[in-house]
Amino acid sequence: MTSIRYRAAFVGALALAAGAACSSDPAPAAPPVDDGLKAACDALFDAQMARESTCTGVTLDDAAKAALKARARTTCTASATAPGTSTDKGAVDACTNALAQSTCDARDERPLCRPAPGKLESGAPCFDERQCKSGFCKHESAGATLARCGKCAPLLEPGAACTLNDRCVKDAACLNGACVRFTVVGVGAACVGQGNVKCEDGLVCAESGKCAERIADGQPCKSSPECGLDLICKSSRCASRLAEGAACKGSEECQSGLVCGPKSGKCERPKHAAPGEKCDGALTQCTTGPCSAATNGVCPEVRGEGGACDPADKKTTCDRFLRCVEGACAVDDATACK
Repeated sequence: MTSIRYRAAFVGALALAAGAACSSDPAPAAPPVDDGLKAACDALFDAQMARESTCTGVTLDDAAKAALKARARTTCTASATAPGTSTDKGAVDACTNALAQSTCDARDERPLCRPAPGKLESGAPCFDERQCKSGFCKHESAGATLARCGKCAPLLEPGAACTLNDRCVKDAACLNGACVRFTVVGVGAACVGQGNVKCEDGLVCAESGKCAERIADGQPCKSSPECGLDLICKSSRCASRLAEGAACKGSEECQSGLVCGPKSGKCERPKHAAPGEKCDGALTQCTTGPCSAATNGVCPEVRGEGGACDPADKKTTCDRFLRCVEGACAVDDATACK
């Protein structure tokens, strides 16, 4: 199934979680939101919906879009008015432009938005990384999810003890309870069997076992991961993905929004099923939520704002632009953590 990447868009990539870090005192009135910011947030939402339609084939009616846009605007404007945030209208516009230039290729690792650090010192209550000087807002576990509010925390140096809730400095990761630095190597450097080595951004670890530039359309290749974004290796040369009706061996060969029919062996446009309807994850996909063995071949029940939720229950899911926080589906609101 083709997937849409929203890794760092303001709407949908904020770490949500409602916990001890949030003040129990009545929150002061939120500052008025500038009309220009609202318009920028709406433009970001429209770009996301357009990209989803391109990448998955899912389209929503006007009423559904209007409800989602209201949620998305709340999340986006809150991110831009939260204490210490680096988010502003310009940053939202930049995300919109990046989204328009992104691809549906799952190998596209370019961040849609690269948030700048905020102004809050370590220990200050926060909702997301854009508020903190360190660029990291640490959320503690709260049952099956994370707490809504966290605290700004420093990035950990290599060798420091860490958990999955911590974050290590750039080019390091938490492995076996300690931050481990990766050696970043360039074109021609070995990337297989070296341990803790990764290729520079934009490079791929090729069949040769060395870092290399992605191969251009029409050039010789050994495997699809070596080819440029939105290209596949076919007949030993990088080529464009296959159009509807073309013979295929797997969905990765088909253009965005298409799947390889298990029976036809051709690129087809999948159908989309509503909650409670049957699905197979290939030719029949769910409009909202995944279709998998865990759902018994039925699209999950979609819960609205305030609805009960449990990440372990795959038969239910929160609606779009909502997250499961301490047992309830909630809208992201960075202004809630003070």
